[in-house]
Amino acid sequence: MSGLDPVGRKEMRELILRLAKEGRTVFFSSHVIPDVEAICDQVAVIEKGKLVGSGPISQFLSKGKVQTEVIFSGLDTQRAEALNIFTELKQITLGLKGIVADEEAVNRSLQALISAGAKVHAVSPLRPSLEDVFYD
Repeated sequence: MSGLDPVGRKEMRELILRLAKEGRTVFFSSHVIPDVEAICDQVAVIEKGKLVGSGPISQFLSKGKVQTEVIFSGLDTQRAEALNIFTELKQITLGLKGIVADEEAVNRSLQALISAGAKVHAVSPLRPSLEDVFYD
């Protein structure tokens, strides 16, 4: 798919997915990890000619880091950083977007934000991508 234009890529992806729905097996080999994640339900990882893992994509994704995105307003970047609860912090139109490293830290971060006078707009888990898992 790497040599196709956007329309060709879409048509090829739809063809592969249709064949799979019909119960056919499609062998798809690619170094473009987002394509693999979008098309395949099973994956095999080969490194230096050796099979290092295979199975459902969900099996690989479950090994990824669970992070949570918290969108809030009412604090400036300095005050949010001083709470020392986010692994990443970014200014967005609505206010700030912080990334919390693990599930246990979510409640602590929400309590700290509310105590500091912030307004929490959204709390969303971030599902790791196959690419994230591959590079970790």
